[in-house]
Amino acid sequence: MEKAEADIFNIDDSALSVLESGAGICQDYAFLATALLRASGMEAHYVEGFAGERHAWVEVMVDGDWLEMDPTWGAGYVRDGEFHFHYNEDYFDPDPAFLAETHTREGIMY
Repeated sequence: MEKAEADIFNIDDSALSVLESGAGICQDYAFLATALLRASGMEAHYVEGFAGERHAWVEVMVDGDWLEMDPTWGAGYVRDGEFHFHYNEDYFDPDPAFLAETHTREGIMY
């Protein structure tokens, strides 16, 4: 929560640092998910954009189609400055219109 509130982006952030710390914000979830998908042989991208504020999520090629997923929003929610784990499959391959209601894509970081 401290990283989110301070809007901190460290150039040293990576999938490995997220895995080691066990904590992160959207960019960290996207770094780790992208790395894990790629390590399993899937083509995946880190997507940057907005979802009420600067945000990051993932797209992955599955059976010839690009599917988007937001592992951050699928992990839980923030209430009163505290993160609450609440796994939600709605953000893993959501209907594009559903995702477009809250997410605006700016581009691919990598």
